[in-house]
Amino acid sequence: MTRSTIYLNVGLVIGDGPESNTEEHTAATLARHGLEIVNNRVLVSDSEPTLVVEALAEPGTAAQDVYSAAEALRQQAIACWSPQMRLAENIGPRSDLWGPFDPVKFWTLAGCRLSEELRRAA
Repeated sequence: MTRSTIYLNVGLVIGDGPESNTEEHTAATLARHGLEIVNNRVLVSDSEPTLVVEALAEPGTAAQDVYSAAEALRQQAIACWSPQMRLAENIGPRSDLWGPFDPVKFWTLAGCRLSEELRRAA
């Protein structure tokens, strides 16, 4: 099966802090859960340092792979966007706390909000 591109925003702070995952640990955990990292960088979101990731994933298991990674990283949810998979949602054991996926809050590798990128492309 062909792998598809998925973009992730993974917070590095665990819970309310002060404990945090490192960039290296987070990337390695995502890889262990079936997400092949293509590119990543750390940006500071509205609430915390965030690993912004471009990865390749199996479309049939991507949501479960992200959910498992969120559990392993002790994250409430990981924000995910994949036009190829028609996926735009927060995935994780407490995604209910984050509400629906919001492109205004989602960071791209270019360092801008997804909403800005989509507006420029329209």
